Amino acid sequence: MNVNWEELLANKDTEDMVSMFMDKLSDAMNLHIPKKHISKKKFKTPLSAEARLSIRKKHRAWEKYRNNRVTIATGGYKSSQ
Repeated sequence: MNVNWEELLANKDTEDMVSMFMDKLSDAMNLHIPKKHISKKKFKTPLSAEARLSIRKKHRAWEKYRNNRVTIATGGYKSSQ
């Protein structure tokens, strides 16, 4: 979107210049800024309840291992994989 500002704003008063600038800016924004709303769902694809439960168990086991660094907790994490 090329605009010759000198030609467009020649012999205009300040209010007209601001109005023309805002119109051009609005047109450019409508043209180049996407209007698509992006969802922030936790799971992008539908997963079964069993799969979500398995993911939660694995995450809990990892957190338990990471917080304690105990080899016993490692067994729980590795078995959940």
